[in-house]
Amino acid sequence: MTPVTVVTAAETLRIAAPLPTGDGARTGDGRAPWTAFDDWRVLYRQARDGGERAAIVLAWGEAAGGVVRSSGDDVRLELPGDLPNCLALVELRRLARDVRVLA
Repeated sequence: MTPVTVVTAAETLRIAAPLPTGDGARTGDGRAPWTAFDDWRVLYRQARDGGERAAIVLAWGEAAGGVVRSSGDDVRLELPGDLPNCLALVELRRLARDVRVLA
């Protein structure tokens, strides 16, 4: 059995661009609220490669209260089941599938 490690997006992948800032509604760390999907999508579009896009999606997921798990080279985002069904969640899940990190 391969050990699973809980990590943060910053520990997993380097992010060259700064993350959106705001009131940090869920995380309290100064990041934009996870529901501010326009801010997160702008950053995603500015990413230079797949690694940066994945890091942005992971950071967005963490802002939503998700957990990033790493097992070897496999990185997965687990989102809480109690998130409201809204456009931000739909977009976050779509991008997480695109970069293959959604658990």
